[in-house]
Amino acid sequence: MRRKVDITMKTNIGTIKYFVTESLKSLKRNKTLSIASIATVMATLFIFGVFLLSLVTIDNVVKQVGSDLQAAVYLKDDITKEQMDAIYAKISATAGVKHVNFRDKQAAFKDAQEMFGKNGEELVKGLEERNPFPMAFVITVEKPEFIQPVIDGVKDMAGIKNITEVTKAVAFIEKITKTVKIAGVALSSVLLVVSVFLIGNTIKLAVFSRKREIGIMKYVGATDWFIRWPFIIEGMLIGFIGSILSITVLFFVYKYLVFNTFITSAFFTLINPLYVLVSMAWKFIFGGVIIGALGSMFSIRKHLRV
Repeated sequence: MRRKVDITMKTNIGTIKYFVTESLKSLKRNKTLSIASIATVMATLFIFGVFLLSLVTIDNVVKQVGSDLQAAVYLKDDITKEQMDAIYAKISATAGVKHVNFRDKQAAFKDAQEMFGKNGEELVKGLEERNPFPMAFVITVEKPEFIQPVIDGVKDMAGIKNITEVTKAVAFIEKITKTVKIAGVALSSVLLVVSVFLIGNTIKLAVFSRKREIGIMKYVGATDWFIRWPFIIEGMLIGFIGSILSITVLFFVYKYLVFNTFITSAFFTLINPLYVLVSMAWKFIFGGVIIGALGSMFSIRKHLRV
């Protein structure tokens, strides 16, 4: 009984080895089209990854900004103490205001340095003497609906330069999110179809190049799935290689953006680059293998009459 199990296991291992070997030979035989298929899968998953990372980042920004429930009243440089006291009193007396913090020009300058990340000192170099950053009252409210009454109460008062509020920023960001979703889904869908089509053509060439061999295999009694599996594995290998390349490129591009540009640290709260490897890698690999398998099966169904 044990000998029978060992023989069966050896047979299964030998069969799998045969499938993989034939798949690799076919990839090498149709090198140009295989490379094109791999590149298309890579592009599809890379663009999908950019789209996914954008949504995750935007969602983080919305949550962070939305949870602050703040507005900032920026003051003119020539504002008088009486005007400043009047603005502070008006804000403090408005319903729903949790607290009001005064930020002077020096504090605003330091905040700007921190906002621009590790490049902050270089970016604001030379601005110390003519500090362009205005004084401000930073207002925190209890609920989002309390922001507008605060703004309405002080917007016409003397000494105010301008007012910013997070509610408009959140609305704008949410609008961008919808656009990114639509564009991402549309572009990913088109590239997905192109990927499946190219992989299908690669498999079709592989089928035609082995037509005589397939005929002999059928003649000696090979089952349908025995003939199909090398082609399916070939498609899955194309998808697997494309997914590995895409996640690698995405990781290094994203890592560069996080650690080597001031724009991202200034305007976005970016997630850790390890998220790309830890949370996205297996999804990419799974997606790539599925794309490859689909392309293979569609092609086999149409061009391999077994």
